[in-house]
Formats: sequence, C-alpha cells, structure tokens
Amino acid sequence: MSTSNRPYLSFFVIEHAEHGSAALEEQHRGGQHYRFLKVTGHWSAKGTRAVPLLAWTDRQEVEAAAAIASKARDRVFKVSSLGGDSLVAEQFAAFSERHAEALLGYLPYATAAARKLEELRVRTIDCAGAVLRVHRAADAERMQVLKDEGRLLQQAHRLTVFSAAQFLTGKKADEILALLKTGELDSEEKLSIEELRAAVQLANNYERTGKLLVRLYP
Repeated sequence: MSTSNRPYLSFFVIEHAEHGSAALEEQHRGGQHYRFLKVTGHWSAKGTRAVPLLAWTDRQEVEAAAAIASKARDRVFKVSSLGGDSLVAEQFAAFSERHAEALLGYLPYATAAARKLEELRVRTIDCAGAVLRVHRAADAERMQVLKDEGRLLQQAHRLTVFSAAQFLTGKKADEILALLKTGELDSEEKLSIEELRAAVQLANNYERTGKLLVRLYP
C-alpha cells in the first residue's frame, strides 16, 4: 500500500513502440524505454505542464484514436496504460476534439514557453550533432566537415561550430539535457542521451583547454 499523499492516477495513452530515440536508449543503456503521444503530436517519455501527454480513461476511445493515428502516420501504434501515485495530473491532458489533429502528425507549439523550449531543444541537438561530427571526422575530411557544419548552423541558428560548442557548455543546454534525460523532452531519434553527453563533454574540454582549435586545425 502506498504511503504517498498523492492520489493514485490511471490513464490510457498511445505508445510509439518502435520510436527511434527509445531504441537508441535501449541500445546504449539497456532496459525498456517508452515514448507516448503528446498534445503537439510529438512523442515523449513524460509529459510536462507546458506540453502534456494525451490521455484517455475509456479503452475503446483510445483504441479508436490509436487506429486513426496509425492510419494517418502509416505505422502501428499501441495502447498502453500508466498508473501510480507518482503521476502528476498536470502532465496529462484529457483527449478532446481540439486534440484531433495531434493524432495525424506534428503540430506547431501552442504557447510561447513551449515554442521557446522546442527551439532550445532543437538548438541543443543540432549543436551537439555538429560538434560530434567534426570531432569524429577523419583528418583529410575535417576541414570540409567543419565548413559544412558551420554553414548549416549559421542557417539554422546563426552559430558557428565554435559558438555551438560554447552554447553546449551553458546553462540553457544543461537544462535541455536534463529534460531529455528524464524524458520530458525527446531527441526525435537523432542522438542518444549518451551521444549528447559526449558532445557536452567535448565542448567542455574544448572550452577548458582550447583543443577545439587543435582538433579542427591540425
């Protein structure tokens, strides 16, 4: 019997059983990892107050919703149940007609706070990916990789590879990494948590020792 003061909550949710980032976590960390449908049509291990998970209390209704999502996205989704006194009600949103478009695909973020969080999530992942690709490049290819990554970062975020490394050492990237680690945000199948951590470690090493210059310009 639970000794928690929180009420026991139970919801049905739609699960993406073959989500790429969950598979990456299983590969690197072992165990089972899950992704559930959010109000924005994206997937995450956990909801937040800004972007909660879609939830149902009726099994037939969630089965029908999962069938609609599966048909629209051309892949099979399953129904799962979440329950316990550790769940926070504000991290779930009861499905209604206004959420119907979320079944069909990704939606724009509805609030300024959610949009800002999404922008920082994308920037963190893009910066980490760029740092990793430059670091992993063969000596003969490194200058071209640096140029290509710099062009993409400039177009997307007005950053260079060097400023991307600096961004990864900052508080905002650290906060995003923490949310990705807990599953409140998702890397959308691009990088595993271990790869993100490796990129941040590289960025911190570069910031501390200046070896980014040595690495990029041998």
